[in-house]
Amino acid sequence: MDLTLAVGLAGFVVAVLGVCIEVVALLIATGKIDPQTIHFRPLSALLRVAERVARNHRLQGLVAGLAIAGITVSAIFLPRAFDADGTAVRIISPSEGDVVAREISVEIEARFIEQEEFLVVFVRPLPGDPNQDYFLQQFPQPIEDGRWDSRPVYVGVPDDQSGTQFNVCAVITRTQFQGGERSRMLPAGPSDCVGVTRE
Repeated sequence: MDLTLAVGLAGFVVAVLGVCIEVVALLIATGKIDPQTIHFRPLSALLRVAERVARNHRLQGLVAGLAIAGITVSAIFLPRAFDADGTAVRIISPSEGDVVAREISVEIEARFIEQEEFLVVFVRPLPGDPNQDYFLQQFPQPIEDGRWDSRPVYVGVPDDQSGTQFNVCAVITRTQFQGGERSRMLPAGPSDCVGVTRE
């Protein structure tokens, strides 16, 4: 199981338990529930804990704090684990099959970039040729929440013929690159590539 998903689910479980205990403790404290009259075995443990919480203000604060922490953790981690369209990074522009100039900008939509992660853009000429490298482009800059822009991105060199094909790729990686580097393979991490053609 993905660590992000595991942490998010753990936070969700803690939040649900904390809220349930707080609600039941409140109902017990106000006399709306009498634990002695409920004999449903699966609820007995919850009722015992809620009874103690109802009598102890420190426990009430502790359980409320755990519930809030669980809500916070699940709110942070679950959206990352269940990305809306199933992708962590997506190239918005250019689109697959576009005919492009040599110098373009690349617009990217990406999930939250962690502290030790890097969003990078590569261009690879002649995608069908296994001997071609990926060329690192300008590091993307944030333009709004979840959107990034890399410019200028160079699709080939000035004397590349019209109709030459390229892959433009965006990657979220933990590998740190220096400007101007090239790589035989894309670094590990979520990625998206689009095929474009030089005009």
